[in-house]
Amino acid sequence: MRGPDEWCLGRRQERRWIARALSPPRHLRMLLLEGPPGSGKSVLAAFAALLAKSRNWQVVGARVEAGAAGCRWVVTPEPSATCAEPSGLGTGSAVPLSQGSSAASLIDVLRPLGKTAPCLLILEDVHRLEEAALEGLRLISDRLDPAPVVVLMTARCYPVSAQLAALRWALDPAAFLAVGPLPEAVLRTLAERELHGALGPGLISCLSQVGGNPGFLGSFLQTLRRHRSITWRTTPGGPSPIADLNQDLPRQLWEDLVVGGWDLSPETRYWLKLASVLGPRFSLRAFVQLTGRHAADLLTLLEEALAAGVLEERGGEVAFRAELYQKALYATVPGALKAELHRDAAKVLEHLEASPEAVGWHLVRAAGSGSRQETVAWFRKNAADLVAASPHEAADLLAKSVALCSPTDADFPELVADAAAAWVAVGEVGQAERLCRQALGHVADARQRSRIRGYLVEALLHRCQLSLAAQTLKDEEEIGAVEREENLRAEATAALIRLLCGETRAVAQQVPILKARSVAGGDRLALSRALLVDSLVREREGDLGAALRLAAEASALGETAGEGSFTDPFPASAQAMFLMDLDQFGAAQALLRRQGTSQRAWWPFMRFLMGFSWFWSGTWTRAAREFEAGIGEALHHGAGWRVAARGLYALICYGRGDKETAREWMAIAEAEWASGDRGYRVGWFLLAKILIAHCEGAVDEAAYWASRAESLSESGGVWATIGPWVVHHGREDQKPALAYKVLGKLEAMVARTPTALGASAALHAVRGMVLDDPTMLAQAAAIYAKSGRLFEQALACEGAAWVFARRGEEDRAREQLRVSLGCFERLGSDVLAKHARNRLASEGVRLTVGRTRPITGWEAITASELRVLRLIVQRRTNPEIAVDLAISRRTVETHVSHLLSKLGVESRWQLAEEAARHFGWHLSLKDSQDA
Repeated sequence: MRGPDEWCLGRRQERRWIARALSPPRHLRMLLLEGPPGSGKSVLAAFAALLAKSRNWQVVGARVEAGAAGCRWVVTPEPSATCAEPSGLGTGSAVPLSQGSSAASLIDVLRPLGKTAPCLLILEDVHRLEEAALEGLRLISDRLDPAPVVVLMTARCYPVSAQLAALRWALDPAAFLAVGPLPEAVLRTLAERELHGALGPGLISCLSQVGGNPGFLGSFLQTLRRHRSITWRTTPGGPSPIADLNQDLPRQLWEDLVVGGWDLSPETRYWLKLASVLGPRFSLRAFVQLTGRHAADLLTLLEEALAAGVLEERGGEVAFRAELYQKALYATVPGALKAELHRDAAKVLEHLEASPEAVGWHLVRAAGSGSRQETVAWFRKNAADLVAASPHEAADLLAKSVALCSPTDADFPELVADAAAAWVAVGEVGQAERLCRQALGHVADARQRSRIRGYLVEALLHRCQLSLAAQTLKDEEEIGAVEREENLRAEATAALIRLLCGETRAVAQQVPILKARSVAGGDRLALSRALLVDSLVREREGDLGAALRLAAEASALGETAGEGSFTDPFPASAQAMFLMDLDQFGAAQALLRRQGTSQRAWWPFMRFLMGFSWFWSGTWTRAAREFEAGIGEALHHGAGWRVAARGLYALICYGRGDKETAREWMAIAEAEWASGDRGYRVGWFLLAKILIAHCEGAVDEAAYWASRAESLSESGGVWATIGPWVVHHGREDQKPALAYKVLGKLEAMVARTPTALGASAALHAVRGMVLDDPTMLAQAAAIYAKSGRLFEQALACEGAAWVFARRGEEDRAREQLRVSLGCFERLGSDVLAKHARNRLASEGVRLTVGRTRPITGWEAITASELRVLRLIVQRRTNPEIAVDLAISRRTVETHVSHLLSKLGVESRWQLAEEAARHFGWHLSLKDSQDA
């Protein structure tokens, strides 16, 4: 005999409600369970019956049935205690209730209830009651009121008569419970119990398509068994066999599921088959125009389908509650008719001005041999119209047109090139690469192969796979000189790749020729790419002002040339980077926000640049948020673009004391860097490696990474940020040569761009390190402060304090150390501040620093309190936080008290809300113990 809980998996809240409701009653108590069909109301009623029987209660069940003569009660004086069929409580004598005297007939049966023991009266499907029957139910409540009886009623949500609605509102709020669909995990457990084995991927995917309806799931499994459409396999050492679907399911299976899945009239099933062609969700207006009927003619159909729970309303549209049933209906429509219906649906949706994606969904399914060219032409036309407003949808439409074409079609190469350009423009470079590689095996024309290979190179460039891009460019030797002359942008792209690979001098000689030919040919996109290459050459030569000017020209030219086509995100990215190099962080952030609005597909990449701006301007909390979001959203952009972001994020985590996360992110960044994908500004990753190794006391490791940084071909802005610290941490025998190299770069940069305060401060810092001059280091720190570079100011002050301490000037050392600690605390980096303090203490300089952290507000939160706050946002309890952070509960309580006081809130929930809003964290809505 099964226990009551076995029937109610996933219904913990409902079982608790029933258990509380079945406390020993002293008078009549009426309860109502309400939910859609197939939500398990009868199972819960059976659970209530078993629970009452276990307490020695009397149990009487009754179910309402509607017939030609009206409604009647089917009464079971002794419901089955085993509940072998959880969908009901058995059958018994019929007591008609369509007449006024029928209430008395039922009362005669129920009168003895409650005299010897409490009684549970279960009334199922009361939504079927007529007005006279409801009056009888009210009479029952009047007659049995003094008796210790609990009346448990079940009803559907739709339709609800006025009398039943009045009865519901008359109940105490605690006497009403809404029952919803079962979660997928519970359905999986039920299916495994039914099949006595584990589920394969095919069956698991079906669970998400049954709408949480255990009854429909049971019908589906029974139908599969009847048609022997379940295959079994065993795994070596596995606990149980695995059940999955056969590869080909027979049409008869779907037809049986259509008939047996829901109790519907044949006419309703006919119209639902037509509706299934529109998809799992559709608008009534489209359905009306597709069927050619008036809306009023479909009223009966909709009422029956909604009442049965097959359809449900979702935001002005109608949807199949169980997508698996829609799939079954769709499978029973003949193939030829299905194609015509999809063609008609496409025309209807186009007339209703639906999205091209929705229209295209039907056109793809309607495209036979005769209409394929028409469908492809429609896709290409709408893709051209969507480029500016919705580039991702345009790319998707072009990809669909490629899928419909054959490689032997004359326009296939041109379609592939257009689709590849679209995928590159929206950032889906992996899609573009796969498409180009597949097409190159089918295209024989040299000119078309050249164009497709050019977009392959572009995709590899966006993924920072420079070695593969360079190799692909060598393959272009098969293309004649005429084709290369016509593809100016491809030449500019080739120059960009060679520049990123270190061929600065050769590319610098080629740039004027590229610019002149682009102007002569009137190719604005090629000129934009040539200007971008020129700006990067100037940046490597140290002329940041000219680099910024050329990048701005390239960005403006690319935007105007890209009207009605796809735009290039690289010029704006370079422009933002050069603004940071010139300490114009606010202007860089404004540019990135504007570009992110116009090029949403590239916003993940823009987040990296935004994170860089917040990092170097000293707002590490915002920087960490941008790095987390950007890396999570831009995994398809290639490893090279993520290396610098991962490195700086690891440095932020290390400074906060989260060394485990720092090691994890740094290991991933190191692996990506070692894979050969060289990203722009990868030197920042090496800076993070150097500083973390230095703080850990690994001097040899720091020197190793400094030597690796020496071999970088990057110059300009990256050396203005990493140069001083690479020189300081380099090997002693390499420092003179390295310092000479870096000094030359920085002197040229400052001479050409005097307004670059960061470069000027770096030059002072390197000179101070070479000459062991603390005054020069202090001047560097002052310039860093003027430029707004808080992190570099902290490092320069620490270096100046260390040199002052070695010279015995303890007062000046303390002064610089105090500024350094203040900067580190503003960054929220307690670990780096502690390291600076310990480093000076080793030189005999001990400093009792006054409070530099504010008393209240977000800046007053310490790193330890921040870790506790993150777990509070996840709704973790104090004991759980203590276990996670390996601290005592009393310490957690102290941190929570300080957080409430510093932020001026009164509860943990307010604390979690404010933290989630400030830091952009995900706010959990459930307590961990209830999750």
